[in-house]
Amino acid sequence: MESALIFSPGQLTLCIAIGLIFAGLVALNILFAVIYRVKAERKLHSEQLQQKRQALLDKLAYLKAGGEVESTSWLNYVVEDEDEEDVPDKKYVTVRMAVGEQPPNTEIIEVSGMSPRMRRKLGFRAKRYNGKRFYVRYLLGFDARLRFSDDETKARYIDFMEYVKSYVGVSVSKHFGCHKICLGKDVIGMVLFGGKRICIAFALNPSDYENTKYKAEDKSDKRRFAKTPMFVRVGSDDKLNNAKYLFGELARERGLQQISRKKGKYDLTELTREEMIVTGSVRVVIIDEAPNFAPTKDNRSEFEKAISEPNAVAEEKEEFERLEAVTSEAAATCINAGLEEVENV
Repeated sequence: MESALIFSPGQLTLCIAIGLIFAGLVALNILFAVIYRVKAERKLHSEQLQQKRQALLDKLAYLKAGGEVESTSWLNYVVEDEDEEDVPDKKYVTVRMAVGEQPPNTEIIEVSGMSPRMRRKLGFRAKRYNGKRFYVRYLLGFDARLRFSDDETKARYIDFMEYVKSYVGVSVSKHFGCHKICLGKDVIGMVLFGGKRICIAFALNPSDYENTKYKAEDKSDKRRFAKTPMFVRVGSDDKLNNAKYLFGELARERGLQQISRKKGKYDLTELTREEMIVTGSVRVVIIDEAPNFAPTKDNRSEFEKAISEPNAVAEEKEEFERLEAVTSEAAATCINAGLEEVENV
């Protein structure tokens, strides 16, 4: 018995032809998608190169006109947030970015340039981290902020802490983001930073002082200040005296006795970034791994290279013009020679 075919030979041929055409269209779409992506990345690179070139030329023109070199400090990459809880000691906060794109307000650090103790602190002791680079930001703890503050702020901090320690039974517990004033296990005050100013939170009811000169901010809606809702910003000597008065009221409520004591010693001199990272005063927030496009031994910035190497700008201009020409040629031939475009890239 002859087997019956569902489709005739002509129909099968037509189906195969349609299938091949469909597969070809899919492949062509994939090819154009790859070409578009390559062109987009090349265009992005060209724009970034042009921006860098223009920035270098502007800075060189500024220097020739008698301007001074601006110093870039790692403090430019500090994260500011006064309302957060004490930040957990996490090394990684990963934010994935496009290939070759540096997240804003980040610095690149290289593992090969770290001392052994800094590598140990950041968890980079393993050999697999050799030669790697990372985009980072920094978190300044209370101690670091105090060391980098002005002399008036340091003097007000010392004055207030000496006053606090004159009461029997009061202790100070040091944390990353603040110093807590404790009476036994109870927290009765916190000393912290709000911007560049010393701030003090008291275990007092802000409404009790609403109509007095000691009126302060009410932070009772913040979990961090649940026990110390009365928040005072100490930006002047008058505010410091108000803060000392409020702490005296708090001590009187708790029945604390005040005595005279010897003044303590306070070392508030500035330390290096590495010293503060190793001691825990500064935390490194690693955003993502940085691509290794350049040799890791040369840590100079592009601007420094342009100043020290007269041909750097000319070479960068030549590279930009070469890439621009290649991009223009690719745009004209991408449809007729798509495969060649991808291979040349």
